[in-house]
Amino acid sequence: MVMGKLPYPHGMAGTKRVHQFVEKFHQEGHQVMVVLIRQGEDATKGEPTNGTFDGVPYLHIGKDLSPGITFPLRFVRYLREAWQVLRSYRYEKRKVLLYYGIVNLDNLMIIPMAKLMGFKIVFDIVEDVQYSDLDASLKRKLNLLLMKRLDILNLSWCDGLVVISSHLQRKYSLMNRWNRKMVRIPISASIRDDKTSSMKGRTVTLLYAGSYVYKDGVDILIEATSKVAQKHKVRLELLGAGRRMKEYRDKYAHLEEIDFLGYLDDETYFQRLSQADIMCVPRIDSDYAHAGFPYKLGEFLGTGNPVICSETGDIAEFLSDGDNAMLVKPGNLEELVEAITFLIENPQKASEIGQKGQAVCKASFNPDRNSGALVEFVNSL
Repeated sequence: MVMGKLPYPHGMAGTKRVHQFVEKFHQEGHQVMVVLIRQGEDATKGEPTNGTFDGVPYLHIGKDLSPGITFPLRFVRYLREAWQVLRSYRYEKRKVLLYYGIVNLDNLMIIPMAKLMGFKIVFDIVEDVQYSDLDASLKRKLNLLLMKRLDILNLSWCDGLVVISSHLQRKYSLMNRWNRKMVRIPISASIRDDKTSSMKGRTVTLLYAGSYVYKDGVDILIEATSKVAQKHKVRLELLGAGRRMKEYRDKYAHLEEIDFLGYLDDETYFQRLSQADIMCVPRIDSDYAHAGFPYKLGEFLGTGNPVICSETGDIAEFLSDGDNAMLVKPGNLEELVEAITFLIENPQKASEIGQKGQAVCKASFNPDRNSGALVEFVNSL
């Protein structure tokens, strides 16, 4: 059973990571179910709350669990839904609950319930809750504060821990007095052969996709694009969605070189990636950014287009500046402008960097191999 609070089956980084894991377990012949917590119609784009995706059933529980006078009744119903879902595995001798995320209010009662029923518990952790984004909402900050208090439970309650970065691996290794098994599984992305971009003789398209949180450095990328636009014909396409999207639209509406495309379905999204010229991952210099690993980096490298990336966290373990990517100091506007300008003025070199970056994606971020590592890890439990 794979569980988490994410807009499955269609969504961005978290959803795609979960889908790759689910797909591999399904291919290996395991019975798989995906359970989504507290995802209403807004998160599922108005789609049916239960269904099947690529042969794997998924369902939602607690979709109406929001504050209000009837909250206690809805909370009891939420726990009953969770109990019924877990109980459907009661005759299985080998059962695992893989939770995308960490111990929090949503699962504080569900995880112990699953343990009592004989589930092996595995958390897939992709960020460090000790560091929060500076512009997080008050609700998010309060939730993070609680999760910091509960952080030790991620080890004491689990049977195995999956982490996405070396920072998280070091952190939980130091806390691991229970000797829980642990494995680092980085991002994964497929290689695409439908590249159609060319920087010769036309406007160069820069592309960013993400959630627009502070650590992602979108402001710096927009400012860099405006500076480059004084010398070269460029357009910046901003894909994805987030709480700050409208704020960005309003703030930069006067800039003709910026296109806000919003959240796109997978087919349109990957089409845009293939048509772009330069892919950008402009993170700032923050503990939050260094602790994780940008999921979009894999998808960008997989296109064969050149990628500009801030050198945060584990990036330098996989990429080399000027060889298979352009690496810049996080939050450094001048270096970002120079990297964009260099790629525009050296299209042949840009093409070579893109091809080598794609080779890195194929070697290090292979979905089948990385998901296979998870299957092997779970079997070892």
